[in-house]
Amino acid sequence: MKSIVFYLSIVALTIACNNSTGKDNKFSIIKGKSDGFKYEIAYDDTTNLKAEIHQLLSFYSHLLNVDSGSSIIAQFNSSNPLNQKDLRLFNITRPIFVKLDSFSRLMNEKTDGMFSAQMHDLLVLWGFAGAKVHPETVVQSQVEALIPHQYGGLVDFNEKGPVKLNGQKNLNYQVIYKAMLADAIAEMFDSVYHFKNYYINFGGDIRAKGNNGHDSYWPISIEKPMFNTQKSIEFCKIPLKNYGLATENSYKTFFFYKGKRFSHNINPITGFPERNELLSVTILAKKTMNAKAIASYCMLMDLTKSIEFIEQNPDLKAFFIFEKDNQIQYWSSSNLSASISKQE
Repeated sequence: MKSIVFYLSIVALTIACNNSTGKDNKFSIIKGKSDGFKYEIAYDDTTNLKAEIHQLLSFYSHLLNVDSGSSIIAQFNSSNPLNQKDLRLFNITRPIFVKLDSFSRLMNEKTDGMFSAQMHDLLVLWGFAGAKVHPETVVQSQVEALIPHQYGGLVDFNEKGPVKLNGQKNLNYQVIYKAMLADAIAEMFDSVYHFKNYYINFGGDIRAKGNNGHDSYWPISIEKPMFNTQKSIEFCKIPLKNYGLATENSYKTFFFYKGKRFSHNINPITGFPERNELLSVTILAKKTMNAKAIASYCMLMDLTKSIEFIEQNPDLKAFFIFEKDNQIQYWSSSNLSASISKQE
């Protein structure tokens, strides 16, 4: 991807954010809300980058926010041709779409099809994108018609705009959208401003470098699973340094289907929501997008298969919270367990 500053100089969009800025221990702090989620950014410099960050958020929202009917990805899903302005923007930013498509294909292969960007219609069916529906009304035949059976070679990102091929399913990158924003800002901080220490948090999808000025790392709180409450209780702290971190859970967003509780985690192989003993999955990877994709994958697997996957990929770190024998228990990968600060 070319320098994000180049892209931002092409597009001057606005975004509705309520923000606050401040200074703490020579760190600049920016807080706000974008596309329905809260964010918090800190970096070890007094330069006020609020305007640049807002432009970046607006820029990515216009490209990839599937909940916005005017975004390029939403127009693709509606099979509407891009207007001349958006077509020019698409041709400038095509490397972003190609990179995102390549990433999704790689994750699809790495997870044996359990991660897919072609889940939009299934998410709509289950009420997690677009209008809310009653899950009890969903039937097998509806699900089967929307399962993304094949991935690869079905989207052409050419100079005429994104084109559907061979009955391509609609695209939805929302599961990694916040993580992608964290990585994009980290890239800007690294390549343009050369910050040594920063913390970027988009609704729990985090990218951190260096330390917070007090510790030698950034301490990240992991919540204790709590059903039917907005109350947050710390379960443990994980030290984060030069990594991305993402958490998926099954206890915050859920619904009842045929008398059983299911989370928002939809299995792209079966088309149905998944239910297992995992309550919370936290993954650390070099980039937040990777961490988010793997966390989503693990939530669809059972505990044993998820542990096997992490142990086969030593570049990842993981912390699982699960329910066994009516008790909340946890497991952490060997490259992380020694540094976790557990709350009693």
